Amino acid sequence: MKAVATRLAARQAQTIGTLERIVQRDEGGRGTAHLCRPAGELEKIARALRGANNVTLLTGFPCVENAEVPTETDGPSGTIAVCNALLRGNAAAGVVIMTDECNARVMEACARAGLPEDDGRWRLDVYPPKDRWESEDQQRLEVVAEWSDHILALERASAGPDGFAHTASGRIMGGDMIAPLDQLFEDDMRARYKSYRTTCVGDGGNELGMGSVAASVRAHVKNGDTIVSNASADFLLAASVSNWGGYAIAGALQVLSESDDAFMPTPAEETRMIQAAVDAGAHDGLLMTQTVSVDGLSVDVHCAILDELDRSIRDDYERSGLNG
Repeated sequence: MKAVATRLAARQAQTIGTLERIVQRDEGGRGTAHLCRPAGELEKIARALRGANNVTLLTGFPCVENAEVPTETDGPSGTIAVCNALLRGNAAAGVVIMTDECNARVMEACARAGLPEDDGRWRLDVYPPKDRWESEDQQRLEVVAEWSDHILALERASAGPDGFAHTASGRIMGGDMIAPLDQLFEDDMRARYKSYRTTCVGDGGNELGMGSVAASVRAHVKNGDTIVSNASADFLLAASVSNWGGYAIAGALQVLSESDDAFMPTPAEETRMIQAAVDAGAHDGLLMTQTVSVDGLSVDVHCAILDELDRSIRDDYERSGLNG
C-alpha cells in the first residue's frame, strides 16, 4: 500500500508540475520567471488548501484611474475559480471572499456568473476603504481571521514601502479606495491568530504577499522599489496572469482529489465571468479599456490556457487508467 501511495503522489506531483509550468511561461513578456519560487510551489499550495475547511480569498485591484468602477479584469474570475474548486473538492469547505467597496460591483457580478446560488458555504464580504475604517470593520475582519484555516490573496492590491498600494506604473491607490486587508498577512495579526496559513498569487510584484520575493521585484520589475508589497506569504505562486494562477490551483485541487469532474471553469464559463465583470464596469488593467480581455490578452488566449490545463489533466488520467 505504501508503494502504491508513493506512486500516486509522484504521478500527482508530475501532473501538477505541468500545470505550474504552463501558467508560468510568461506569454505577456513581463518577466514572470524572476518572481517564481522553485518548482513545486503549486503542489504545496494545493495540498495546503486541500487540508483546509475554512478558506478566505482576497482580491481586488482598483488600478483604473478616473473610472467610475476602477476594478481590473484580472483577479475576479481567478478567485471564483479557486472558490468553486474548494467547494467541489471538499463538502465541508466554507469560503469567504473579501474585497473593497470600490470593487464590489464587479465581484458581485462575477460571483453571480460563476458560483452556485449561495447555499451557506460561501459569501462575499465587502469592506470600506482605510479612510472610513471603523472599529466594527476591524472586529468583523478579525472574526474571519480567527475562523480561517487558510487565507489566499489573488491579484490583491497591497501597501508598498511608503504605506500605499501602487499600480505597476507607481501611481498610488490611496486610502480612499483600498481597505486595510493587508493586515491579515502581517506579523501582528498572524501572531494573534495562529490557525491560518497564507498564499499569494500575483504577476507583477505589487500584489499582496509578493514581499516574499522582494529582492527579485526590486531587481527585475520596473518601479520595483516603489511598488513591491510589504507583506510576505507562506506560499507564493507567480503566474503570467494572476487569473491563470487561479485556474492552476483549481486544476491542482482536481488532480489531488482524483476526480474526473472538472474543477476549473470551462472556456465558456470563464468567458461569461469576464463578460460579467466588464458589464459591471471592469477594465483591462493594461489596456485601460472596457473590453473583454485581461492584461492585454484577448479572451481567446485565456480560454486556450484553460484548454491546455484541462488537456494535461485528462492526458494524465488516460495514462493512469482513471478514465477506463
